[in-house]
Amino acid sequence: YEDKNHPYPPLLNPDKLNDENYILNYEKIPANLAWEMNLPLPRRYEFLNWGSHCVGNFAIQRFLYLCNFIGIQPQRTSKATYFFQYQCLLHYSKKEQIYLILLDCFNDEYFEKLGYLYPNTPSLHQSRDPISKLKTHLTLKGCGINYKNNVDIDDEIEKIVKNRVGYWNGSHMVSNPSFIGALSIIEDKQEHFHDYLLYKALKNITEVKIINSADLIGKRGAETMLNLAEEFKFNIPDYEKNKEIFSLKIAEYIPIFPIFVDCRKYFKCFICLTKLQLKDKNYININAYFGFKDEEFIACVHKNELEFFKQNVSKIHLCKDKLAKIALALEKLKKQVDFKRSRVKEEQLLNYLKRHPNIAKKFKKVIDEKHLPFIKAVRPDIVASWKYYKEFEKMCENL
Repeated sequence: YEDKNHPYPPLLNPDKLNDENYILNYEKIPANLAWEMNLPLPRRYEFLNWGSHCVGNFAIQRFLYLCNFIGIQPQRTSKATYFFQYQCLLHYSKKEQIYLILLDCFNDEYFEKLGYLYPNTPSLHQSRDPISKLKTHLTLKGCGINYKNNVDIDDEIEKIVKNRVGYWNGSHMVSNPSFIGALSIIEDKQEHFHDYLLYKALKNITEVKIINSADLIGKRGAETMLNLAEEFKFNIPDYEKNKEIFSLKIAEYIPIFPIFVDCRKYFKCFICLTKLQLKDKNYININAYFGFKDEEFIACVHKNELEFFKQNVSKIHLCKDKLAKIALALEKLKKQVDFKRSRVKEEQLLNYLKRHPNIAKKFKKVIDEKHLPFIKAVRPDIVASWKYYKEFEKMCENL
């Protein structure tokens, strides 16, 4: 770094610190001291998954989880993100497959420094039509005012389902998705449309694998996952068994499933009701005991509580019907949620922006300056495939 005008030069040689046989290595340096000494994150991960929200990240992260990857998430600030990811990288065994996640452009005093402290590693980036991305922000499901992760087997089903799902309008959760929060999301200090800003901040990243979010949908999803495994040189366990999962819109079941039902008075354990694509590897499918069908929903129990369940399996008849009713009520809720979200389409969003030219102009300025320059420069073919963005650009010419 002596020959470069580097604003955050590391005070120790990162190459030597990554050598576990070196007398002073990362293992001996706490995160706070590493931060003060401008040390890049330890190169103990396969790649960095960077970008923004509402572009299909959940599908990718779920796929990587099924491939035995551990994803280390960012935190709420730049400094906290460095500390957390640094500590996690030292905590996990070097035998683990690890990747880092950075989907936020922190609007704080340390963001520039954080960008410099990601070393030059392979990276993965997803890009999506900004109109579709904005629509997803406006229909984004979250935990409603009555959401509970854990419920009791004796709770009334109506109370379990009521207001379990809410929608983010840019400032708080509401009961129905709409375009009212568009301006709040566009102007949010969190910079939801920030891909170019984030790329500029990641000074050391030179190798970027780019995925068009459209290639995560339907049959293309499985093909994309195969390409990803080939690119980053990892294996997909049970591909034939799991490839259907790779083609599903997994995030659509969040936060409806999974749900944990307290059945301790019968089985001395919680029973998790979920869908196949959301099933955690630590949970064991017990549908066969109940006679439930996997294609409808899955009842499962944590592997550490399986023996408790088996010891009390004779009591299944006491709660079988109630568990099925809860699962089916949640499936019905999903259909209602899907209907609400289906009424908010890109075409309607374009019409809304046309009727509100001040919002459209602000949105165009944001994506032109902060979001799209990177993808336009490196993958103009992806930009050319965006139907709604083309219509938006044409519309803006007449504003």
